Amino acid sequence: MYILDENSAKNLTRVNTATKAIRAGKKTKTKKIKNERNAAIKAFRDRCIEYADGLVKDENGNIIKYKTGTKCGNIVGDRIRVMLNEAGMNITELAKKSGVGRSSLQRFLADEDPDVPTVSTLNKIIDAFPYPYEDFLFSADDFEEWKHGLVYGYAIPWSEDFLDYEQFMATVVSCFGQSFIYGDGMKKYRMPDHIVDFLCKHITLAFDATNALLEYEKMMDSPKAYYRHPVEAAEL
Repeated sequence: MYILDENSAKNLTRVNTATKAIRAGKKTKTKKIKNERNAAIKAFRDRCIEYADGLVKDENGNIIKYKTGTKCGNIVGDRIRVMLNEAGMNITELAKKSGVGRSSLQRFLADEDPDVPTVSTLNKIIDAFPYPYEDFLFSADDFEEWKHGLVYGYAIPWSEDFLDYEQFMATVVSCFGQSFIYGDGMKKYRMPDHIVDFLCKHITLAFDATNALLEYEKMMDSPKAYYRHPVEAAEL
């Protein structure tokens, strides 16, 4: 069973933010994050290869195909098929979005002697799906566990860096109706009631919008993380 380790969980938001920037073509200092991502994809690819009974290598010793009848089957191809189905995409759309040729994708999806995509090509394929790249990588040695995780949520360990959203929202809302002061180190002023009302109104609208987006995510069955065990919410 493969679970994201604590460091991976802590870096999840940072890496995904950088990934979105990369997809959007924005200039950003992401060399380290790109390296982390490539290392994770390479580790996944190596993990898949470890579970294969037999492999086909080129003259330089590079693995290029799985042999027919390997005990894990076509690990990469099976995941691509499931993600195509979950994303409502076909192979032609995947080829267009990833920049990987349709014929190459068909070789990766082959039931018999499938090709093994390189780290670079796998990167492009993963980026074409509307999911965080981690959703392709977890549970490398257990396809059924991975498939269940993709649809219903995958496990990440609890970290003090995470806050319980409902508790956060309740804490903020409990402050409504109180008097606020503002100012600098020399003087403090009481915030006028109409400004407090303005602030509370827009915070409420922000929570309403956030709740609506979260409900939409549930309705769309988007891949999501869940905690392995009941935990105490982090201190606010």
